[in-house]
Amino acid sequence: MELRITNPQESWLTEQILWNNEELKAAIAEKVKDYKTIAYTEDSLKDMKADRADLNKLKKAFEDERKRVKKICMEPYTKFEQQVKEITALIDEPIGLIDSQIKEIDERRKAAKREEIEELFASIGFQSFVKLDMIWDEKWLNATVTLPKIEEQ
Repeated sequence: MELRITNPQESWLTEQILWNNEELKAAIAEKVKDYKTIAYTEDSLKDMKADRADLNKLKKAFEDERKRVKKICMEPYTKFEQQVKEITALIDEPIGLIDSQIKEIDERRKAAKREEIEELFASIGFQSFVKLDMIWDEKWLNATVTLPKIEEQ
């Protein structure tokens, strides 16, 4: 079982979106150059607002087209992503079941080890005012920590 992507291959992906970038860049650069040199006055407030509105409309037209092209480019990926998530959800279900069983076994092992540590504490014969809770270290429940190491501590 292996994941084989038959389409798209690397060559299928669009390397570049072709459009009249340079032509528009030059035309807009020429147009905005005029706006950079205009010295507006209080009397031309109406003209300023109209110029700003025109520039905002132009910018919005570019942004809307960018978003439209992005949506078209992303459509196959979005569908692929959804399909992959459906498959990984199938895999996640047994992972969750296995995880819960591992946790259950681990909790039983820790409970048994805790009992062994309590028995060890009782057998050592500490003074009555020393309680196990006072010296308890959670690391003792780790599988790698042996009873002799705990007794030494």
